This record gives sequence, C-alpha cells and structure tokens, in this order.
Amino acid sequence: MISKKILNALTKEQLIFLINQYQHMEFIISEICVNESKQHIPSEQAVEEIRKELRNCNLPFCTSTEEFISLLDYTMGKITLDEYKERIGIG
Repeated sequence: MISKKILNALTKEQLIFLINQYQHMEFIISEICVNESKQHIPSEQAVEEIRKELRNCNLPFCTSTEEFISLLDYTMGKITLDEYKERIGIG
C-alpha cells in the first residue's frame, strides 16, 4: 500500500501512471482467476502466476517519499539510472 504522504507528493502524470499500472495488474489477475474458475488451470498454478505477475509489475515499493518518486520517475523513463542513483544518494 502506498502511503497518503507519498500519494500527496506525486504529480498528476505520476498518479495517472500508477493508476494505469494498477488497472493493468487488476486485469491480469482477474484473467488468471477466470482461467482458474473455468478449470483451465489448477488453483496452485493460478497462485503461482499471480505471484509471478506481482514480482514483474512496474510499481515501486519504497519507504521514503523521495526514493519512491525517484524510482517512479525512473520507471516512467523521465530520468536516467545515473540521475536516479544521484537522487537517492548512491551515485
């Protein structure tokens, strides 16, 4: 869950990007659940596919607001890897 503090610090463009990512994940997970409920795949496989999709999603998970925003900007292609590292103090 993304904290309210982080959400309040995001730009409109960043919020739209996050909403699109969440909607995409919701669609993928619902498709996996439909396949399981129609018995096209076993429950265990559905759980594994959902876990795989969650691991591969483009949503940043960070504790600090600055790190979250920087990783989001990097994920969106707004900054380079070097700029990201500089922002979070590891470059």
